Amino acid sequence: MTLYELPDVVEGMEPDEAGRVLDKVYAQVVQDAQHPYTNSHSPLHAKWVRAVHRLHEIHAQREPSPTVFDEALAEQAAAREAAEQESEDEA
Repeated sequence: MTLYELPDVVEGMEPDEAGRVLDKVYAQVVQDAQHPYTNSHSPLHAKWVRAVHRLHEIHAQREPSPTVFDEALAEQAAAREAAEQESEDEA
């Protein structure tokens, strides 16, 4: 049985850091079917579930990456602004 260190979830943890910790936890889980996070019979299971849940909450606070739609809307807004400016310059 492998002993795993419960992740430290500290106040002020950055979302990207929480994501890296989650990646590490899930890598351990894939390698060990008896990992305390997935093994409901482990005495540490509840602590792991709480820690992983909190890490997900922190990670969810990250700035989302722009989607194709966000980029298209920004391009459309820029084109509209340029057209309005051109219209004002002609007047």
